[in-house]
Amino acid sequence: MTSTFSPDAVPASGTPLRAATTRGRLVIDAPTRMFHWLFALGFTGAYLTADSEHWMGTYQEWSTGEWLEEVHEFFGNAMLALVLGHLALVTLLSVLRKRNQATPMLTGRMPGNGPDLVRSNRAWLAALLLVGVVGYGAWEWQQSPQGLGSGSSMNHEAGHDEDDD
Repeated sequence: MTSTFSPDAVPASGTPLRAATTRGRLVIDAPTRMFHWLFALGFTGAYLTADSEHWMGTYQEWSTGEWLEEVHEFFGNAMLALVLGHLALVTLLSVLRKRNQATPMLTGRMPGNGPDLVRSNRAWLAALLLVGVVGYGAWEWQQSPQGLGSGSSMNHEAGHDEDDD
């Protein structure tokens, strides 16, 4: 017996589910994907600029001392371990299942038949999240006395020329 999914089918929740199109079924909505990639971008940026003297001045501005820097470094390294574990698992599952497991993180869709697991993609909410993050970044940039320039300007202001030994 072959079963087909009717677009008019109503599950126990009482809300009809749409049948998946040939593009696959929607399993992750746009705001979740946007948050994931903004978080990944922010983590990557923070990790790459961690040793920059321009950004190290933040601790000095807050006058928090070395203990907070140590706690921050511990959690940064713990997050790095989680990120690397996440990437390793996605890669391992892609190899074992012979299917790219990262594609749904980009498109929100899984290949195959079945109902969409997400009722609405809510692209408008993802766009609002992106506008909010970009707006906040622009505001922070405007508030920064040196902008997002190179760390060398901080060295000069602190009285340390690059050629001093």
